[in-house]
Amino acid sequence: DDRYFQVRPGSRTLEMRYRFQVGSADIGQNSEPLQRDCKLSLEYDRFTAGARYRLVAGGYGFRPWARLYDQHQTLLARATEQGCGNLAKR
Repeated sequence: DDRYFQVRPGSRTLEMRYRFQVGSADIGQNSEPLQRDCKLSLEYDRFTAGARYRLVAGGYGFRPWARLYDQHQTLLARATEQGCGNLAKR
């Protein structure tokens, strides 16, 4: 199952890509939704063996976000945006 992955214990930087849609409410009335393609980076220095983590991502307006939680739903780290672009219409 490719939804799960393993990380070695210790300090790690997770780099990810997140694609999401910006709705017309954030662009302007009568506008077509805009597809965004963003890179994010998340640093966490206390990964432990056998622990379970949950990575959650979303978009707020034009900005992406991602957060890392432990199995108790405690927020451990927030990702930083590394750049975004618009996806061309197909």
